[in-house]
Amino acid sequence: MTPESSPSPTQLIIPSPGDATWDVVAQWVAIGILIACTVAVILFVFNYLPKAKKIKPFYASIAAVAVLGGVFAFLLPVAFNSGFGKDDDGRVLRQLILYTTGGILGVITLGETHRKNNQEKEKNKNDHIREVHAERRSRYAKAIEQLADTKASIRLGGIYTLVSLVDEWLTDESISDLEKRKEEGQTIINNICAYIQSMPEKCTEYALKSNKAPRDEANVRQLLFGEIKTRTKYMKNYTECKNNDEILEQSWGVFNFNFTNAPVFYPLDGMHFPNADFSHANFYPNTSFKNSKWINAKIENCTFHSDINFEKSKFHGFTNFSKSVFDKTLSFYGAHFYDSMKAEHLRIHGVSDFSTAEFHLNALFTGSYFHMDMMSRETEEINWVSNDYTKFWNSRFKKAESNIIADFRDTRFFGFTDFRGTHFETDALFRDSKFMQGSNFERVEFTSADFKNSRLHWSVNFQQSSFSQLAYFVYTAGNFKDDTFLWAKFIYSSRHQFDFIHIGYIPKDKNFKAENMYYPIGSQAYIIKGKTKIYSNPARDISPSHKMLGNMNTIFP
Repeated sequence: MTPESSPSPTQLIIPSPGDATWDVVAQWVAIGILIACTVAVILFVFNYLPKAKKIKPFYASIAAVAVLGGVFAFLLPVAFNSGFGKDDDGRVLRQLILYTTGGILGVITLGETHRKNNQEKEKNKNDHIREVHAERRSRYAKAIEQLADTKASIRLGGIYTLVSLVDEWLTDESISDLEKRKEEGQTIINNICAYIQSMPEKCTEYALKSNKAPRDEANVRQLLFGEIKTRTKYMKNYTECKNNDEILEQSWGVFNFNFTNAPVFYPLDGMHFPNADFSHANFYPNTSFKNSKWINAKIENCTFHSDINFEKSKFHGFTNFSKSVFDKTLSFYGAHFYDSMKAEHLRIHGVSDFSTAEFHLNALFTGSYFHMDMMSRETEEINWVSNDYTKFWNSRFKKAESNIIADFRDTRFFGFTDFRGTHFETDALFRDSKFMQGSNFERVEFTSADFKNSRLHWSVNFQQSSFSQLAYFVYTAGNFKDDTFLWAKFIYSSRHQFDFIHIGYIPKDKNFKAENMYYPIGSQAYIIKGKTKIYSNPARDISPSHKMLGNMNTIFP
């Protein structure tokens, strides 16, 4: 017995041209309505909705999905002529559309809920940030008031508060813009600097000059510079860290410190000074900067009322000391200047010591006066063995780049000046300078030396010095003697020029054959073959008529 076959499901029928029937008409009407609704919803969402700001996107999305879902659930089975019988595909298709529509509506609702939760979290976060910032500004205002208090302990508390506020602003991750964080920190730094710029309460300049500054106030100000040092530890190895933006951005090195016109009356040995401007400041007794670290130091037009010491300090970036006045002694013993240093028109009354200092780029001393306490004593014979004098012993003027100079043009050295052992890799310019009480250039290594129109009074010593390129002594006058250039060494060249110096000739031999090669008496010429220097015999006296006669101090004042 053959089993009855199960009824086959109704087939999906796409309308096609033929005899018009009511089913075909219904299909085309359904398709038209579906297309019209779809177009209407698209126009509503993308054209009208952006202009209608009162309608929220969430409700518009719900309405659009619900309308499209309902229309498609009702009309799509009709458009496909699927039928709605028990076993027809129309019922299944309608259910699938309704389920899908419900799912989409659920997803939209969950998304909106998530958005509102995030919005609420963001609002709470922003409220918290505003509260934190408001609290900081309140602490800031109170700390400023504390700085004006008469008690040192309260002023100290104000300093600690301001310092911590700068740290908080600088590391505030809620502010993504680093410049904004720096701006907030710089505002506080400016107020800290204003405190340093102020004269201590009930204190006069006379009291500071007399070393009667209030000790408690000195301690408070020293502590502030100690806090700056703590936050610029990278300056200990600045040459290794100066290109590390991450380190610099998290330190106080991003700020500018304006200490102009400040009264400084306390030692600051070993402190760090990033981007510090001390222009027009006054430095009183007890001030000292030994082993300090500086970046872009600006110390021009300052007055140092007592002895000042920058021994073994390190200066990075352009350094400017121009037009500063030193009433007493000055020491840069062992200091390092890694970039150009400008110290033009200095007025140094006491002795100065630049021994073993290193200048890596330009060193500009143009128009400066050294040891002015010796002014008007040019004719006085002074025992410099028992008196201190200006020293540049074993200092080094390096040439890290091209066109670098050591510039001493138009300088005045009123006391005895000693450059012994100094090494000039750069061009040494002493044009129009005056050494009023003697000078010593023994064992100095010159590259090019320009002493045009300079005046070297009293004793002059260039013994064992060397000139590897050019020695230019045109119109140079001084107390030159037969032994002034004894064993000095000049590269064998006709470019050297000597005026008013005792001149002799280099004896000819197989290496030195040129005619009329004249050098200071007692000096040697040398030529370079490979890595070897071959020296001539010392220059011999020509005749008494070629010698310098008399003391040139009386000829060229």
